[in-house]
Amino acid sequence: KNAVAYSKLGDIYVAGEQTERGAQNYEKALASDPSLTELYVPLGMAYLKSGDVAKAEIYAEKADAAGSKSADGALLRGLVLYKQNKNSEALASFEKALSIDPQNSSARYYEAACYDRLNQGSQSIAAYKKTVEQDPTYAPAWFDLGVAYYNAGDYNNAAEAYQQTIKYDPDNAQAHANLASTYRQLERYSDANVEYLAANQGIKNDPDMYNEWGYCLGKTNEWDKSVARLETASELSPT
Repeated sequence: KNAVAYSKLGDIYVAGEQTERGAQNYEKALASDPSLTELYVPLGMAYLKSGDVAKAEIYAEKADAAGSKSADGALLRGLVLYKQNKNSEALASFEKALSIDPQNSSARYYEAACYDRLNQGSQSIAAYKKTVEQDPTYAPAWFDLGVAYYNAGDYNNAAEAYQQTIKYDPDNAQAHANLASTYRQLERYSDANVEYLAANQGIKNDPDMYNEWGYCLGKTNEWDKSVARLETASELSPT
């Protein structure tokens, strides 16, 4: 019946990436002591992390009803709305979280993602930049900043952002592939080939990647390799 022990055990499991067991212990804590309304937010976050958006929404509503005024409470509400593609409402929740805690890098990241979904490119880039200023190791923010710069045709800044992504997430095959595409745009074909090779460790079925790679190998006069990559692209996508 020790609600506090269940609560702390929930924290430990969530911190150890065992979110389902964490949620179970939070539930036991609330069953033992329903007055522990501060558990609504971490429980909602645990359900969200495990992919149960419906239960996450239930606890976001419970937290609101209990008068939660925390940045994490607003972040939870925003994440639920974001998962439901209610982007304008989600943006308002993330901005509320940031008004409470301006250093909340997760809220800043998802603020940028909402701007991106709402086709507000300049605001999106500015918010991603603030995210990585606050947390330079935030690899997903670097990645999405790279995407935003690339889509805006700013290939030098895109390359820098993808380089930072790989620095903090070296096994991100898509980041290697995107960096290779950026080098291709900058006509840095040898550098592109290095990154396509790294991307190929994790990506095996993307005809566009093999098509681009074959092109860059041709640019460096590696004709046999170029033909092999283009053949692979053709096999994966005859069109």
